[in-house]
Parts: sequence; C-alpha cells; structure tokens
Amino acid sequence: MNTTNRQTAIMLVDSSEAFTAMLCEYLEQESDYRVAAYDSHAAALEALESDRYDLAIVDLGLNGEDGADAARGLRRRQPDLRLILIPLSGDQLPIELADLDVQGVLSMPPFLPDLVPEIEQALSKSVAQGDLLEIGVPGVSDATLPVEEVSVPTESDDSKIDRLLHDLANELNAVAVVLSQKNQVITQISLLSTDEVNRLAQVVADSCDTSTRVAEILGKEQLRFEQSIEGGEYVFYSLAVSDNLVLSVAIQHGVPLGMIRHRAKETADEIRTVFKKE
Repeated sequence: MNTTNRQTAIMLVDSSEAFTAMLCEYLEQESDYRVAAYDSHAAALEALESDRYDLAIVDLGLNGEDGADAARGLRRRQPDLRLILIPLSGDQLPIELADLDVQGVLSMPPFLPDLVPEIEQALSKSVAQGDLLEIGVPGVSDATLPVEEVSVPTESDDSKIDRLLHDLANELNAVAVVLSQKNQVITQISLLSTDEVNRLAQVVADSCDTSTRVAEILGKEQLRFEQSIEGGEYVFYSLAVSDNLVLSVAIQHGVPLGMIRHRAKETADEIRTVFKKE
C-alpha cells in the first residue's frame, strides 16, 4: 500500500464505458482512491506521461487492441506500476503473460464487495525487479561455439522474440520455453515458478560448460550445444542459439522428440535472424 500522504491513484483501462463508470462510482464511494478511466492503451500511456498511478486494472479484451501488449506497455512506461488484469474468460491469464509480474486477476463479472480488498492486496505487493527484462547484448562465453555474431535488439525485436517463444510453446504444448544467457534467464514463456525456471537455466549452463570442457580434453572442435533429457513428467530439450544464448523447452511426455527438435531448431534459426548483424 502506498505509505506517502499522496492519494492512492487507480487507473482503469477498459473499452466499456458503462463498466468503467460503474467501477469508478463504486470505488469512489467505498474507498479514498483517486480513480480515472481510459478506453484505450494509447490514452492510458498518455496519462502516464503527466501523472503517476499506483495500480492499473487492465481488460485483456480491449476493443481493437491486444490487452496483453497494453499491460506490457504500461509496465514499461512505469516499471513499478502494479497490475490487476481482467482475462478474456474465467480467472486464468494467457501463457504469453506468464513472465509478467501481475499483482492480481479480476474475473468477470466482478463481485463488488471483494473489489476493494483485492485492490488492497495488490497494492501491498511489490513489482519484481527485472520484470520485462530487455534482451541484451550477449557477452563472451567460456564456450567457443562456431556461431554468428549478434547485435543489440530493438524493442520491436523483443516483441518478435516473445512471439516466437509463444508460438513454440503453443505448438508443442510446452510447460516452459526459456531463452537463457549462461545461467541468466533472458525471457520466458512458462507455467513453472520463477525458482524452477532459474534452476533449469543453471542446469543448462552447467551442461553447456561441461560439453565444452569434454571437447577440449578430447582435442575436438566444440559443435553447437544440444541436449535432451527425459525423466519424470517431462522431456527437457536445449539448443544453442548463439555462442552463449540457449533455447530450452520443457514438454510433457507424448510429443515426439523429433518434432521437438525440429520446431526448436526452426525457432532458434528465426531468433538468430532477429539478432544477426546486417
């Protein structure tokens, strides 16, 4: 909760004027919040240029817009903005938002007596540092893999890579798709917890380093790192995108390994094209 004397500010981003009017009226009667409604992503972004909000309630079904992109855009504009999202149906967020630190979910129709407590709970949560990590310039890896040079991606490149990971996750029904640099998660589409994803990234980094050392001991040239592990509920497959970027997917049993390898390699090639210098 905001601990300053400034009045807590709530932003509603929804295309339905009747719905936002109802919420504004209710919140102004039942709380001391300052509430403002915006019917589009562009209008909400413009508001953040001149004002500061503590929390945004965003409808993922904005008319003519991608609500997920709107939520990401607001968080980019104000990194500490808390988010309550309204899913298209039910109370489950789409997998492409698994990497976005969301403080609450509001199912429709809302039960108004619970609304203020839900907002209070969201306001009590902090936004995780490092949310919406930008994909940076890969550094020099201990592994010397024969791969192309890469360059700094633009914000549009980030969107392309997010879309590639999302498409791969959907096609393979993956539990997690992770792009990592050494043991650092760069971006992900995942249903796993942050700790689980970080552990997977560490395992991948350790395996890549081991593969390089073995090649050096044997006096052989290191080929592009690739591994597949089966055990328990999942098949875990990793493939080097560049000298220190690795694409990994965790998939429940039932998807043929050949299909996993084929689609992962296609995605790695497309990511490499995004990063490749002109």
